Amino acid sequence: MANLIITKPLLALRGVLIFPGMIANLDVGREKSIAAIDAAEATDKQIILVGQKQPEQENVAADDLYEWGVLANIKQKLQLPNGAVRLLVEGLERVHVLHAADVHDNERDFFVGEVEIVPADDAVDAEAEGLRRLLLDAFEQWTLLTKKVNPDTVQSLKSRADASKVPDIIVGYLPLSLTEKEELLEMAPLKLRLRKLYEILVREQEIADVAKNISEQVHQQVEQNQKEYYLREQIKAISKELGENEDVQAEIADYKEQMSKLKMPQNVAEKINKELGRLAKMPPMTPEGAVIRTYIDSLLALPWGKFTKDNFDIDKAQDVLDKDHYGLKKVKERI
Repeated sequence: MANLIITKPLLALRGVLIFPGMIANLDVGREKSIAAIDAAEATDKQIILVGQKQPEQENVAADDLYEWGVLANIKQKLQLPNGAVRLLVEGLERVHVLHAADVHDNERDFFVGEVEIVPADDAVDAEAEGLRRLLLDAFEQWTLLTKKVNPDTVQSLKSRADASKVPDIIVGYLPLSLTEKEELLEMAPLKLRLRKLYEILVREQEIADVAKNISEQVHQQVEQNQKEYYLREQIKAISKELGENEDVQAEIADYKEQMSKLKMPQNVAEKINKELGRLAKMPPMTPEGAVIRTYIDSLLALPWGKFTKDNFDIDKAQDVLDKDHYGLKKVKERI
């Protein structure tokens, strides 16, 4: 028996696709699209929804549309203050677009599509039932990982008698690209659609699991940083009450004054400033603080910018060695 062929007003969708069984809101602003909605409302409120290949394209022709879409029912229409229209639509059946063209009616242009309705395949054998159960289990695991879907939704899908609508409804909850959604929309055979969507859900589970692990790691790091900050603030407050904070700041100021009097290289000054920053954040009496102070003192004690005049007189060097060291003739000769 041949599939039913019908002609209805056609609405081009930008960046979104509607599947059979799906109920969704659509915001429509283009004049041609609003004209198609008005034409559908003037008859039986049924309209063909087809995605456009380039969502950013403003003015589209029939060739810019995909060849598959959905026959939908307009359940509600709301006029928005900016002149746009918000629709509540329900997807009814898959359709294959045979022909789409511009028509002119009441001085308004809009698309009309001649489409073939592709009936849902609800005959479920053992293979299809197995795929359906795998798909629902994978969807349930994905919802537990992402927390983006109410658990009641999964239970309602498990109790649906029309198996063909299950994968179509699940698609609406997944963060898929327009190309992937169109590929699933064009898969009329139920088994193919169930298998393909199950593969996608396994992939999304892995992605969600990785994202969850990263999120937990970041959360733990943030908590650790907040804990350390809180403890440091407590230490500062206690030090201030004990009058220790002023001593540390005075010590740091003294170090900086000593630095200003020395002609030390830039990299050495940066290193000392880094150590002074660490010193300012820790309690005065910690062992690590003593190590830092010793290190800074050693650097500041070096004769930065001071040089001696070299004397290369060999005879004088020999006199000095003979005067200061007895014997060691071979060593002195080598020097």
